[in-house]
Amino acid sequence: MEKKYIKNERGKVIYWINNNNSNKTIMFTHGVTADHTLFDKQLDFWCKEYTVITWDMPLHGESRPYKKSELFWTKHFSDIAKLYPYNYYCKVSSESTTMTEESKKSFYDNLLRLGKEGMLDAANAVYKDFYNYEEVDFKCPVLLLIGEYDKTGYVKKYNDMWAKETGFSLVVIPNASHNSNFDNYYFFNNKVYEFLNS
Repeated sequence: MEKKYIKNERGKVIYWINNNNSNKTIMFTHGVTADHTLFDKQLDFWCKEYTVITWDMPLHGESRPYKKSELFWTKHFSDIAKLYPYNYYCKVSSESTTMTEESKKSFYDNLLRLGKEGMLDAANAVYKDFYNYEEVDFKCPVLLLIGEYDKTGYVKKYNDMWAKETGFSLVVIPNASHNSNFDNYYFFNNKVYEFLNS
């Protein structure tokens, strides 16, 4: 994967691309506090047939520095998270969002690289206005994926509701938690491949 960046007045956004001249491209986007390494288990599978792009969203990974009930938690996540010792936060987060030892270590290392200030900045940027976000009207097929043992926030509840309200396909990744694409990458890769080729 070749490392590149896009620069604007707010900073650099770092991305990686394999650019194998395929006419098919897949881009992987991580969630809050993760980075592009969340998709390390997808590279071997997808780079054979697709141009693959992974990236660090602003305020995550190498895309830093960058200028800067359910709703209570999302609005005050940063305020609550700053009360925890950061090593404890990293340990609890990696253990509660993953199933395999390799996945736990990968996410724990990711959080350590991000650092407490980086985690608070990223979480605040996403969660402070979470309840004001508009619903996206997708004009393409959508596949929702969730780990069988995902207990992170309201992820399971929201995915179940979203699938029922929209008719989007929802696939449960067995033997996986929140970072299901890392915990059970074989199942994840194959389900996404089936979806894209259906």
